Amino acid sequence: MSNQLSLSKQSPLIKYPVAVIAAMFLVCVIFAKGDITLMTPVDMGVVMGFLGLVLFWALESKAWQMAVSFAASGLVFGLLSLALGNYITLTIGGGLLIVGIGVYLKIRGKLDHRLLIFLILAMGFWLQFSYAQYTPCWLRQNDVGFFGKEVFDPHHAGYISYIRYYGWIPHADVREMDQWYHPPLHHLICAYFLRLYGTVFPSLDENYDVLQMITLFYSFLSVVFIRKIVLMFDLSEKADTAVTAMVAFFPIFIVNAGELNNDILSVLFFVLSIYFIMRWYREGRGWANLVLSALTIGLGMMTKLSVWLAAVPVGIILLAVLVETRGKCLRLWGQYVVFALVSFPIGLWFPVRNYLGWGVPPSYIPVPIYTESLEKYSVFQRIFDVIGNEGYCNIPYFAVWSSLFDDDDYREHAFYGLLSFAVNYVFVIIVVIAVAGIVYWVVKTVKNKGNKWEMAALVMLVIAELTSYTIFCFKFPYICTMNFRYIIPITITFLIGLGAIYDKIRAYDKSKLPLTLVNICIVLFTVMTGVFYLSLWGYDLWYNSL
Repeated sequence: MSNQLSLSKQSPLIKYPVAVIAAMFLVCVIFAKGDITLMTPVDMGVVMGFLGLVLFWALESKAWQMAVSFAASGLVFGLLSLALGNYITLTIGGGLLIVGIGVYLKIRGKLDHRLLIFLILAMGFWLQFSYAQYTPCWLRQNDVGFFGKEVFDPHHAGYISYIRYYGWIPHADVREMDQWYHPPLHHLICAYFLRLYGTVFPSLDENYDVLQMITLFYSFLSVVFIRKIVLMFDLSEKADTAVTAMVAFFPIFIVNAGELNNDILSVLFFVLSIYFIMRWYREGRGWANLVLSALTIGLGMMTKLSVWLAAVPVGIILLAVLVETRGKCLRLWGQYVVFALVSFPIGLWFPVRNYLGWGVPPSYIPVPIYTESLEKYSVFQRIFDVIGNEGYCNIPYFAVWSSLFDDDDYREHAFYGLLSFAVNYVFVIIVVIAVAGIVYWVVKTVKNKGNKWEMAALVMLVIAELTSYTIFCFKFPYICTMNFRYIIPITITFLIGLGAIYDKIRAYDKSKLPLTLVNICIVLFTVMTGVFYLSLWGYDLWYNSL
């Protein structure tokens, strides 16, 4: 029997994610502004009041109770911003408010699974939001560069600025413009948003940090829909809690919430293409989900061409139905034609334009501008020498590290250095458990004659992503190419593996010790990650004072 929550029992955030998140987006854009230093006490009061309102809405409170929560939270935190400043009030204050409500519900015996999941997701959002607020648009970025009006940087910021002022992408050979070789969807969205924002708020015309509110919501929607995919695989409520905690607190989504490149939008479309094709496969194979899957994979490729790898899991699901019907269903063939007609033009127009106009190969990627190559390290060192790892040359090691802390190293600071390494090693244990879970899930699916097609699709997703990633790391042997941001979609399969092994361990009657150890690892990971990213602004202030 499936333990997936019924829609009627889910919180508003889970039941209506797009509507709720759209309202949250407007509040963040207008009052948070994407920059914690621009927030006045009134801004702080509105944002924190809205947080209190959303939390009490999830508790199914009455209208007057939500109004009181909004007013009380806004007044208290607005005054605290005057006394303590914005950094502590927003990050620590918001975190304590969410935790405090959780503790209160636990003491009152009202913290059921629905509310626990909501609070975990709320804290995950707050981590992403806080990070985006205290991280400037020039700090901890990948290939973003600087914004300008007359001189356009050859990175993502310049790409956005050019479109903002000229209205469309340049008619030129992309090989001469570094990061402008990327398809333009993300840059178009950001550019036209800046036009609108500058019109509505002319005094903030050059507040480029507000774009982090866009990437914030891309990142959080990715978390929401990854969880939706994982929930399709019949996890218990306990496993659901563990998996939700891992994805909500996974630092790659926190960091990507503050990054202004096109990575996280491409991840969102990648995830959505899998989500909709899974729904198509499970829910009568209707047209709507099929078209949505085709549309999202096309839009993903219009954001970043590497989203073509979503064709591996999506294609396996499409093949599954073809095999099951023995190719005799004309309606199915019609759906495949529509899928191609929707996805191909959207996803391929940009590389076709560049090839026909300037002879740019569709697989073109500029060589990173770095003085030190990793070519001096052997294949053994780069793949297997995890312990030695001289100069962060080892691919598996750096993939894990960068999934937690991007390309940054915090060893110069005692507290953040120790905390980062503690998070890293606890996470390694969890990854090992998840890998064991994937193996168990595969064996279980084959033995019990479960849905082998869905399992094959998500396992092949990992194989395809890791193969492409490894080739990329050797073709371009630099530290930046080993970043986990290139393979974020494998998180889906790893979370399913973690959930499967979690339920298997729970069913182990002989001892509760294995489950206790797994729970300790997950709790330690979430707590340490929360502390790290709610307070990382302290590291920034310390570093800038040196």
